[in-house]
Amino acid sequence: MSIRKILVPLTGNNGDALALDAATYMANKLGARITGLHVRSSGDAALPFLGDTASGAVIEEIFDRIEAEAESLAKKAESAFRTWADKAALPGGVAPSYIEASGDRDGLLATHARRCDLIVVRGPASEDDAGIAADIEAVLMGSGRPVLLVPEKVSENIANKVIVAWNDSVESSRATAAAMPLLEVADSVTVAGIKTHADDTLHLEPIADWINAHGAVADTSVIDAGNEEISDILIQHTRRHDGALLVMGAYSHSRLREQVLGGVTQDILDYTEVPVLLVH
Repeated sequence: MSIRKILVPLTGNNGDALALDAATYMANKLGARITGLHVRSSGDAALPFLGDTASGAVIEEIFDRIEAEAESLAKKAESAFRTWADKAALPGGVAPSYIEASGDRDGLLATHARRCDLIVVRGPASEDDAGIAADIEAVLMGSGRPVLLVPEKVSENIANKVIVAWNDSVESSRATAAAMPLLEVADSVTVAGIKTHADDTLHLEPIADWINAHGAVADTSVIDAGNEEISDILIQHTRRHDGALLVMGAYSHSRLREQVLGGVTQDILDYTEVPVLLVH
């Protein structure tokens, strides 16, 4: 598998430029082209929440507000894309493309994501980023493609060092396979396993051997969790290396269970300080 087409969903908010810059760094590593996508909201989305008692005037006013906000965000998203495209140095001189769509947001995001090899999205920076979190879940659960979450700061050294979080699940295997084009060009790769109990036995060497068979340079690291959260351990371990990328499977447990009881994926989706490549 190779990564030749990168999709960047754009919201019309400040994080668009950050996601586009991260996509540029990845495209230059991988020889990929970039497509920007903005899904425009529609007033129809508000209908289920208005109830039967809302008057025609109230409905019309709400529709007008939603359409005005949608128009503003669409202009900002395209402006951010055009400004970035004017200065972006991309491999092969291939011009980036831009798509604006309108309709079912989750469905359109997932549909366009399925037509690409990698999705680059700015990760949520606060509780106010519920819309971004919803977009991430739409492409993560609906596309089958790897999703790169970009933190508030990212450098062109992104993915020079890669930490593969391995827990012997189907999801971690899929994530490792999807990330293989990145692992092949990384300066170094570490397969990290976390011991949550003293008698845990982790078999990481066969995973490193699999990765090395693709021409990468992988070693292994076993980390004792102690009383720390696994998500915190993985992020702190990744932060030790400049430009490091964390690769992990998403929702090894059910999504509902993680949303209600908490889990590693949900912690990462809520907020991450490092770039994270997720695959479900």
